[in-house]
Amino acid sequence: MRALCLYAGPLARRHIEQDGLLPQAVCTIPGAAGGPKGLILGPLDRFIFGDWLTGSTRQVHLVGASIGAWRMATACLNDPVVAFAQLEHDYIRQRYELNPGEKRPSAAQVSELFGQNLKAFYAGRIPEVLQHARYRLHIVTARGRHILAREQRWRTPVGYLGALLSNTVQRKADLVTSMWTNNPMRVAFLGSQFRDVRAEDQTLLGLHPLACELNFTCLFNLADAYAVAARLLAFYTGDLSRYSFIVKQDVAMNLNIGSIINLQAPRLDLATGKNFVVVGLTEKHEAGQVTVEVLG
Repeated sequence: MRALCLYAGPLARRHIEQDGLLPQAVCTIPGAAGGPKGLILGPLDRFIFGDWLTGSTRQVHLVGASIGAWRMATACLNDPVVAFAQLEHDYIRQRYELNPGEKRPSAAQVSELFGQNLKAFYAGRIPEVLQHARYRLHIVTARGRHILAREQRWRTPVGYLGALLSNTVQRKADLVTSMWTNNPMRVAFLGSQFRDVRAEDQTLLGLHPLACELNFTCLFNLADAYAVAARLLAFYTGDLSRYSFIVKQDVAMNLNIGSIINLQAPRLDLATGKNFVVVGLTEKHEAGQVTVEVLG
């Protein structure tokens, strides 16, 4: 029976095959949301943070959401083995008293009691979490916008459905799909520090309250990110044409999301050529091809 399965990309797999799975090779550990399902990883958490990872002196970024954030924050405490055992104990023994006539606790009740439990769990220990010698904690959260700004029985599922459809239509080709692991520049790009900003067209939001904001990631500083986001917002709200075409993989090796290319296509009334921005790169490994999407 398999006790543990490892999933790795080509570079990570070659590294493990050559050197083994070493703690000093780990620089980031994610902790996913999932409520009580996160407790399944308790024994593994105790081993990783209480034993295995202590063999490294490297700085490690711990990234978590929901129960994953609680797990990663607990890993930063002075005695993580004892702390993880306490986390499991406290989580399992949460109890919510129902008011007369209620079948389940309200969201407000759950949030209030859970917040009290978190405060009690980390009482006096916040410096341990924030000042760990090697671990850097990153907590992922989300803010509801427009229809998701308020939680109601019908608004929440409709809002999430809208977000799902929006992601499916608008983000099918993002930065990650354009990253090929044999290109060290793209690997370095994703591993660098970045700034994420948002730009909005208030006129458009007035006409369409559910319209999405434009998000932009910049490697330099916040001011540059805002400036680029504003330029892109003006660009995307103009009269644009969008095309897609297939090229060989080696032809697209130097293309990135945001690259400027000159497209010449007489049948599209582009005989003299026109500059376009690359907005999508989808690789088909088996065929050795890349579908390039451009906007301009």
